[in-house]
Amino acid sequence: MSFDEWVADLRDLIRRVGEDSFDSPDDDWMAMCFAMTIDGNPLMVPLPMEMFAPEMKQVLYMALTALLREFKADRAAMLSSTWYVEAPPGTTDPEAFRASLPPCLGDYPGRKEMLVVVAADIAHEEMWTAPITRGGPTPELGEWELVKGADGNLIAAMREAVSAA
Repeated sequence: MSFDEWVADLRDLIRRVGEDSFDSPDDDWMAMCFAMTIDGNPLMVPLPMEMFAPEMKQVLYMALTALLREFKADRAAMLSSTWYVEAPPGTTDPEAFRASLPPCLGDYPGRKEMLVVVAADIAHEEMWTAPITRGGPTPELGEWELVKGADGNLIAAMREAVSAA
C-alpha cells in the first residue's frame, strides 16, 4: 500500500470512529500513534494527553522515536486534537495577533477545535487538519485539508525514526 493510500485510509478510519462509536456531545478522538512495520503489520498506540503539555513534548518525540525504531516502522502518523483561533478579518500583523493570545487557547472565547494528523515516511511528510463541530448529539468532523509546507519537531522526529527501518 502506498503512503498516500495509507494516510487516506487513516483519515477514513478516524472519521468512522466518530460516526460509529460516539454517542455523546462530549465524546472525543483519543490521541494516537499509528504506524506500519516493514513487515506490513499495523501498530496503534494511545497517547496520554499529558504528553502534549509544552514541557513534555521533547519526551513525546523521544518516546515516539524509540517506539517506531523498536517496531521497525517504515511509516508513522500521529492523531491529536487541538484548539485554534482565526485572526479577525483585517488583521495586518498575524505575529502580533498570535502573541496576544493566552497560552491556553481552551480559555479563549471564540476558539475552535480541530483534529490534526501528522504523517511521515522516508520520502513524505504531511499534515492534515479537519474541524470539529460540536452542538449536536455527537461531535462532527469536517472535511480533511492538507496543510502546505508542514514541518516541525514532530515531523522531524517521525522522519528520523522511520528512516531507521
